[in-house]
Amino acid sequence: AVGAGTAQHLAAGGYAVLAFADLGRWLLLLALVPALILFRRSA
Repeated sequence: AVGAGTAQHLAAGGYAVLAFADLGRWLLLLALVPALILFRRSA
């Protein structure tokens, strides 16, 4: 039971890492858009 619980926790942690990595990628894209607009406007 302990081993199964650990496996479940590891799987949940892996999914959380994937979700956070995906979220971080979207946040990075969202942050780049206004920066690109400002760069284009100043150029």
